[in-house]
Amino acid sequence: GLGNITHSCVEGSWPGAGNIDSDPLFADPSQGDYHLTWFSPCRNTGDNAAPGLPDIDIEGDDRIVENRVDMGADEFFMRLYRVGNVTPGNWISLRTVGQPGSVVTLLEGTGVQYPPASSPYGSNYLLAPVTQYRLGVIPVTGVLVKPATIPTTWVAGQQRPFQALLTGTSGAELTDLMLLKVR
Repeated sequence: GLGNITHSCVEGSWPGAGNIDSDPLFADPSQGDYHLTWFSPCRNTGDNAAPGLPDIDIEGDDRIVENRVDMGADEFFMRLYRVGNVTPGNWISLRTVGQPGSVVTLLEGTGVQYPPASSPYGSNYLLAPVTQYRLGVIPVTGVLVKPATIPTTWVAGQQRPFQALLTGTSGAELTDLMLLKVR
């Protein structure tokens, strides 16, 4: 059997403490993007005392953020990622998940530092000098989607490191690292 299911988002409902039957508000499920968005009812509503709760989520990020675990396998983070193939001349979709109303500045470094440097805005993975590009403002959906063309000057096998700085009413925060590996 399924056992005792609690603190889960279950379509059609399921008996158990903390269970909900709500749209989880994923970033873009039609494209296979199941990241939680800012207003997701699954964000910060899991059970920190769940037996067997791992220290990291399915993507290797910390499992408990903002003092409460999220429902599901992936913890909510301000996130920068892409959809599409990184091939010179090809279009990709840059996506930033975060607090609606936040201004998104894309940062490109000349390399990556491990471990990341601590900054007032979170972990900084980028080596200076850093180039900045203003992407826009995160809409009410919680996902800013911007098309971008991979420059034809980029060379196959090359990796380009990026982070985004999100500036909003709750301050400023860096996203995780996004490495674009050119095909």
